[in-house]
Amino acid sequence: MPDPAAMISGGDIDIDYRFYLADESNTRKQDITESIFEGSIDADTTSEGCMMVFRGTCIERDLLTPFRDWIVPVIRLTYPDPVDGNSNIVVERQMGLYNIMPSPRTQWSQYGPAIEIDARDALYRLTSNGPGVPYNIAAGTNVAAKMQSICNAVGINAQIQANTKTLPGKRAFTSEQKWIDIVNALGRTIGYVPIYPSRKSKWVYSRGFRKLGDSHQAFKLSTDDGAIADDITTEVDLTRLKNKVTVVGNNLKGEPISVVIVNNDPSSPTSTVSLGTVTDPYVLSYYEENSNIIGQSDVRARAEYLMDQGTSVFERMNVRCPPIYDWEINDVIKCDLSDEFGNQIAAGIWRWERFRMDFTLEGDYEFTLYKLIKWSQIDG
Repeated sequence: MPDPAAMISGGDIDIDYRFYLADESNTRKQDITESIFEGSIDADTTSEGCMMVFRGTCIERDLLTPFRDWIVPVIRLTYPDPVDGNSNIVVERQMGLYNIMPSPRTQWSQYGPAIEIDARDALYRLTSNGPGVPYNIAAGTNVAAKMQSICNAVGINAQIQANTKTLPGKRAFTSEQKWIDIVNALGRTIGYVPIYPSRKSKWVYSRGFRKLGDSHQAFKLSTDDGAIADDITTEVDLTRLKNKVTVVGNNLKGEPISVVIVNNDPSSPTSTVSLGTVTDPYVLSYYEENSNIIGQSDVRARAEYLMDQGTSVFERMNVRCPPIYDWEINDVIKCDLSDEFGNQIAAGIWRWERFRMDFTLEGDYEFTLYKLIKWSQIDG
């Protein structure tokens, strides 16, 4: 097996990987690099459960205790000090914090055990269990604070954006529902994005919806920087495309609130008039009825969130690149990619939906990206 800690040379930067045994507070207890092989991370931002999973192989029996132990994969960068050329600067980047699950498989050979590692991000504490009995939340309860308290109760740190909105009526959940279903259902009532984990710690987050174009730009992929490690695949994805969204929410004082948004902007490639014509628009409709979303502003926020997602699935790109050290879920990426003849492959702002990273000598990232596409509703 290759040594996962072997040095990788990339210009003036050397990269190696380390794996640490940690506790739930993200405190490192032991360097276990020599016992871990074939490590990888898979991240899927569309998952309704854990969004980040670590897999690998451990060759030391009884090293990892399921549920109690956590594993921290780290990328370590070593490069010359630009001021003092006789010394190096070492920078570490944590690639998540993962709770160890019971091993799905152990293979024995003359050299000893090879124990498969299955480890999940902190959302596992929300996805693996629920109240177990009918669960009611009283009217007048602060929604964001309740989301926070549920996370704290299952043993994970949460940073839920503060909000003054309260439940106008009692919310009832069944005994079969998981805590993550309850937290995200509460979040939808006030226009919050689904709860998501952090790369750096055990913290999980949720906040109010904001347009994808206003999200934090994590990094840039450019062929000028030699960022692309392999062929690029671009595809047209029509399976989830939307240019008309209707969301019906609750109005405690009368008829249900209905918000209809139509992307009919001629400059948007996914609009009704771009896919069709002004006189014969091509409409791709999506309808959602949710009586738990209350108030005009929150119903509109939900509709805009769905439209933002629905317009940004038109152009899909799969790309491999060298390791990227600073990223978080819900970041966006600026792309400027061309082939060897100068033909543009991809440009603009893209959101990443999935990626895979292998802790190997090559250590490339494999990203699935979707381009952010302008949309607007033109009245008149």
